[in-house]
Amino acid sequence: MKFVCLKRSQILKYVVALVLLLFGGVRVFQVLIAPKEAAVYSFSWEPVAFFSLFVVFSIIASGYIKRTVDFLKGSIRSVGIISGFLEVKDIDNQVGYKPIVTYKDMDGQEHKFHSSVLKDNKKEIGREVPIRYKMHEPSAAEVDSFLAIWAIPIFFVLVAFLSLVFSFIS
Repeated sequence: MKFVCLKRSQILKYVVALVLLLFGGVRVFQVLIAPKEAAVYSFSWEPVAFFSLFVVFSIIASGYIKRTVDFLKGSIRSVGIISGFLEVKDIDNQVGYKPIVTYKDMDGQEHKFHSSVLKDNKKEIGREVPIRYKMHEPSAAEVDSFLAIWAIPIFFVLVAFLSLVFSFIS
């Protein structure tokens, strides 16, 4: 069994980081920097909540980014044809259409998938669209567009960023 020895300065860094995370994140850091204002500082849970949301959404965003990068690294570009649409309704009962894309993999086998990008009309049947599919799992495919591939990771990065901003200003 091997033991890890940490220097006193390393232990201090970890303790400070843990305290910052547990007791208000950014606010505790601000109090450490400006002790004169600390006398008028009253503790509030809002920064803690927003900083906690920042941590959670950062973890979720990093997972989606890793998944997206792995998909891009292990995928092949091809061309598919919009063969139909799947009608979906949102909370307000507004109708949107997810394209059903048909394509052939390298072995010539035909596959279908529903794109994650919503369309507002069904006029595009028969149109060719660029796609990406996993080499070893051809059924995992998506339309090769920035929005279709990066929308979810960018959404979670923006929510994490906004949570961090609100932890500073609350």
